[in-house]
Amino acid sequence: MSESHVIRLRAPWESSLQGTRRILRRHFHSPTGLTPQSRVLLVLRDLLGAQVSLNDQPLSSQSEGRFEISALLQPRNLLAIELESPGVPQTPNVWLEISES
Repeated sequence: MSESHVIRLRAPWESSLQGTRRILRRHFHSPTGLTPQSRVLLVLRDLLGAQVSLNDQPLSSQSEGRFEISALLQPRNLLAIELESPGVPQTPNVWLEISES
């Protein structure tokens, strides 16, 4: 497998509170240059127990904090992260890893 390319999802994040839960949302465009062999992973650092969805589709993780999202990408995407604690950072440590299989 070739080396991964990383795209960090930095600000701007939208943040809101729903009771004791913090909801973080961020729009992003699909990476350019993807091929049918491209594998895109969404990686969350230090956000254990988060409920994550992409384009209103709940994601399940094969390993903690790593989500395969290749088939879910659209030209414009909405990532939502729901956390139990309202005290989490409003700019989470999140990125995309792109590799060719």
